[in-house]
Amino acid sequence: MSRNDADDGDARRTAGPSRVRWAAIGAACAVALGGGGFGVVRAVVEDGNKAVYVPIEPTRVLDTRAGDPVSNSSRKLVVEGDIAVVGSENRTVVPADASAVAVNITVTEGRKRDGYGYVTVYPCDDSTDAPPNASSLNFENAVDIANGLNVTTSYDGSICLYVWGTADLIVDVVGYYEDHNHDDRYPTHSFFDSVLSNLRVDSYERPSPMVSLSSVEDYVTGYHLDAGIALSGRGALVDRIVPLSGGAGTLRYRWCANHSCLNYGESLLTDLPGDPMHPSLEFNESGHPIIAYYDNAVPYGLRLAECLDEYCIDVAPPLQLTTGVDTGQEPEIANLIDGGMLIAYRDGTGATSTLRTKRVICPTWESCSFQNDGQSEPGGGHDPTIVMSPNGNPFIVHFKVDGANSKGYITRCSSPACTSKDSTSELSGPLGGDAVLTSDGGLLVMGYRGSTIYAWRCLVQTCAPAGPNTYASDTEVLASTVDELALDIGDDGYPVGVYSDSPGSDSRVVYFKCVSTDCFVSGGSAYELLWNTQPQGSTFDPRGDYLDIVVSANGMPLIFDQGTNPGDGQRNLSTISCANPYCLPYVRMP
Repeated sequence: MSRNDADDGDARRTAGPSRVRWAAIGAACAVALGGGGFGVVRAVVEDGNKAVYVPIEPTRVLDTRAGDPVSNSSRKLVVEGDIAVVGSENRTVVPADASAVAVNITVTEGRKRDGYGYVTVYPCDDSTDAPPNASSLNFENAVDIANGLNVTTSYDGSICLYVWGTADLIVDVVGYYEDHNHDDRYPTHSFFDSVLSNLRVDSYERPSPMVSLSSVEDYVTGYHLDAGIALSGRGALVDRIVPLSGGAGTLRYRWCANHSCLNYGESLLTDLPGDPMHPSLEFNESGHPIIAYYDNAVPYGLRLAECLDEYCIDVAPPLQLTTGVDTGQEPEIANLIDGGMLIAYRDGTGATSTLRTKRVICPTWESCSFQNDGQSEPGGGHDPTIVMSPNGNPFIVHFKVDGANSKGYITRCSSPACTSKDSTSELSGPLGGDAVLTSDGGLLVMGYRGSTIYAWRCLVQTCAPAGPNTYASDTEVLASTVDELALDIGDDGYPVGVYSDSPGSDSRVVYFKCVSTDCFVSGGSAYELLWNTQPQGSTFDPRGDYLDIVVSANGMPLIFDQGTNPGDGQRNLSTISCANPYCLPYVRMP
């Protein structure tokens, strides 16, 4: 993904997550609904919002046998997020955005009241909430009995257990349901033709974000964006926002609250000094975002920031890795197998740009150490991408932008720290591009120049790339100029990507899906791609100044780009959520 320079600014940050829930549990199962009754939800062949069941290792979250029975009252139990676990430390058993939980409830040492004994399980805000007029489990005196239930949870991830009589309760969580927009139909060419003509949806009605950022309307957003997948399996990104009135920029972190990213939260990183730009996103072992960026204000240089929580509400004081104008531009950060991090960046202080790297090891943030300039490559450094080979040694793909002499490079590091290199391969032609490690362990590099997209296949053992092969310039596909390109690996192991095409005054984003690991037929010129002009591809118009693509844990692509809002004509961050691997249909949010 290429990055360009721009001017940005100041904003304010607010916090206050909210939750939206609905009962959408499929596949013919019994569900304890909010009203307390039981229903059977039967699976039907259709598309739309349903919940997907995720089984987990059974985990005990309540056991009252130590002398704390429940008697003619309700016991509130938090089952989502960071919770208490019997016989273990607190931890997350069920994610905080689950819509329901699957539990086994066991009654032991039960004693009936007035001839009856039963337990009712229901979602609640407080233990004083009245239970519904229903029974989840009936019990006899001193007879152990158990039952399995699917129970929707309240806004804070809680359920209540009401006991008529007295009983010790044991609760084991065995799974949960997460909301998911999916399509149960078998796709056919005629289906995609129908989708193209009838079902394509452009939605510019923005749902309420988890964090209100009223000041963003005074900014242009989406500069220098970089997306990733958080430890939750959902998308996240960091971008730069610029005040309409001019001035310094501000970085913004957006986390997706579900796989489609139709609900999300945001934090403005106003604690970062200077004029941050060119952010790159990674996550540490705790799931906290780590952001490398270039500071375009005195003393200039490469900086590294650690978020103190998974939502980046608070940020530790950033570390200064380099000092000086044009040192540390366009950084790319990646985790190493030895627990450190590698940052590749462009040094533009000389007559020609140079690729440089730094290895960072942080036992604690206050004790970070840096290994300076482990690798340098004169002439390149633009738009670097770090890809980890199967043995943990990084590949760094980067570019030289010099008119007719423009080219790409594949630098293969000889160790995880990248203190030396095994080889460098030159790729003739491209101005920029992206790279991914394919499912068979090879390296795929795709680059662009003018109306041509190039593809190289690098064998990991030798890194002597096969190719280049070029995609034919179909005027309906590559009408004019390709400006940016980004790649990821789809759920089927084949690459997917997006690029920005400029057929005229407006650019557009084109999504494509490869139908082979290489994305081309080895040794030939015929490419196995599903372009936007065929039923299996999509074009999003008019969009595409800055863009990136990630595939969420549910296998669906998420595309982030900076484009024009048709309502006010202003360029802002946009999210394109694909409903299936072919990105048809999709929903775009400004």
